[in-house]
Amino acid sequence: PKTAASMTSMLTGLYPYHHEVRRNAKDKLRKDIRTLPEFLKGYGYSTAAFISNVVLKSKFSGLNQGFDIYNENLREKEINRNLRERTAENLIKPAIKWIKQNSNKKFFLWIHFIDPHGPYTPPKPYNKKFRSKEKKNIDIGLISAYQRLGNLHDANRYIDFYDGEIAFMDENVGKFLNALRKNVT
Repeated sequence: PKTAASMTSMLTGLYPYHHEVRRNAKDKLRKDIRTLPEFLKGYGYSTAAFISNVVLKSKFSGLNQGFDIYNENLREKEINRNLRERTAENLIKPAIKWIKQNSNKKFFLWIHFIDPHGPYTPPKPYNKKFRSKEKKNIDIGLISAYQRLGNLHDANRYIDFYDGEIAFMDENVGKFLNALRKNVT
């Protein structure tokens, strides 16, 4: 279950064996396969997508098909790889602005959050919100290199940081839903 394959299935209603997107940043959706936003545009919907993961960029995925706006502005550097992403807080800001501008129209809006996603690096105050009382040493070799936090061997700290990212994400989804309720009748 790779990101590109899963999101392509969601937007096309097809299994990977049919749409042929299986590998992240390697397989791109064919133009002859119709997406949900393309279908909805035929019924007068405005369509927008706001993504946070580099593998969903249009040049890699082709998932921009049918979107009036495909916002793929990824500026934040992931700590262990030379990749760009966008946190929930920076993702919902342009999405809320778009909702305010399109609240009087029929619309389809896709927001793809990357939080929580390894490496787990929640922002303040979420990086200290959860603190396990016990230390549980783990063989660092069991943790994927891109998900490692320096030389941290404490499995419970990884769980604490994961929980922090969930709380951060939850707060931002709540902000988005409040804005949606306020602007769409």
